[in-house]
Amino acid sequence: MLSPTQLSKISASTPPPDIATKVIAIDGGGGAGKTTLASGLSAQLGGMPIVHIDDFISGAQAPDVWWQRLCDDVLKPLGQNQTAHYQRFDWDANQLAEWHDIAPGGTVILEGVSSLRPEFRPYLSYGIWIETPEAVRIDRALARGQHGIEQWREWAKWDANHLARNKPDKYADLVVYGGN
Repeated sequence: MLSPTQLSKISASTPPPDIATKVIAIDGGGGAGKTTLASGLSAQLGGMPIVHIDDFISGAQAPDVWWQRLCDDVLKPLGQNQTAHYQRFDWDANQLAEWHDIAPGGTVILEGVSSLRPEFRPYLSYGIWIETPEAVRIDRALARGQHGIEQWREWAKWDANHLARNKPDKYADLVVYGGN
């Protein structure tokens, strides 16, 4: 949960010029608590839609290839005040699944590793970085039972590369601790 002061700052943020949709990005390493924070923030602010980065990444893709589809299908249309139209990737079926639409205007939460990447920043209104110790993140990830430790080690390398290359924590408007 975010404090009333934090919520007030997020609510007061504005979209970039000529864009009707406020996009709030929540970034952090795998297992940092991004999805939990996004769900809580959406509930606290009236049920805004959440776009999950994981819905754009296929298990077989290199982790840094997927982002163009999210940009083309979600951020660019919303940035042009048009409806975003995207297809969710189903990890269990290993294929694209149902379609989702997001009308322009209002607020959208973008959550996932690298949601504060440079290519997304022109569309963002507010950025949150969740700082969580690696041991806590690994424990959370493995407790989900979705993937083995080897897969998480590979993703952790990509997370570290994203942090070193893109410095998302430095571009965040708010840094929260996710180790609780």
